[in-house]
Amino acid sequence: MTRMRHRQSSLGEFAKAYPDRFNILLMDNADAHTAQSLRIPENIGLLFQPPRCPELNPAERVWQDLRSKLAWQRFAHIEALEDDLIAQLAQYRPAALKSLAGYPYLVQAYHAACL
Repeated sequence: MTRMRHRQSSLGEFAKAYPDRFNILLMDNADAHTAQSLRIPENIGLLFQPPRCPELNPAERVWQDLRSKLAWQRFAHIEALEDDLIAQLAQYRPAALKSLAGYPYLVQAYHAACL
């Protein structure tokens, strides 16, 4: 499957998974995210970050927190790292993720799009 078809398929599957709500996807400005031929389902809106602003990406704060938990650990092999990473991610609760990733501009954009 080509990357463009995969992206289109992923958007379609996401739209089907959450059909009763309007979903906002935060995108960086990578070329792959700005393809002109991509069809955006009606229940999905795209919110683009300014170029070269990783500090605005909520995932970056989650990764920063996660990196602090994994710092200075040594793993015998990549699978051990993956296992620990999965265990650490599973410990995040919605309130913690909201605290890390609930940027005011995202919350405002969500509310504005849903009105």
